[in-house]
Amino acid sequence: RMTQQLDALPTGTGAGQFSPERVAELRARFSAILRELREVMSSPTVYVSTLLASLLGLAGLIAGLGLWWLKGWGRLLAICQAGCAIPLGLVRMMGSPQRQISESVLQLTQGLLEPAAQEQMRQAMQTGQAIGQVANVVLLLAWNGLLIWFLNRASVKAQFQNT
Repeated sequence: RMTQQLDALPTGTGAGQFSPERVAELRARFSAILRELREVMSSPTVYVSTLLASLLGLAGLIAGLGLWWLKGWGRLLAICQAGCAIPLGLVRMMGSPQRQISESVLQLTQGLLEPAAQEQMRQAMQTGQAIGQVANVVLLLAWNGLLIWFLNRASVKAQFQNT
């Protein structure tokens, strides 16, 4: 789709127009960045973390059924799932390809934006990533911590021991 948009750029020598050579250069740069992003997204790290997160999600679904039926194994599985979700979430966040993707986007816009606008874009991306990481950690710890705390309360344990 992006290559179609590059092909549709107005070419010529007037204001707002690109020379055919410039369009070819942009197309080559875009193709190189896409190849790089495909490599990043198909790396073993991304694959393994996605697989582990999927297995943890499946464990959460099974735990949810056990909780629904007030089964003791459901409570224990939910506690284990929440306990495993914290370190996995932190590792996934640290190994996230988000920063590499942002840098690739910035590389793509190099020469298309004025340097001041490009620097503003870089700062906005870095700020957004920092805020997102802090929010991710807070929510990850709060949600899973609350779940572990709640399921270990004496009154909750009693509900699961009666069945």
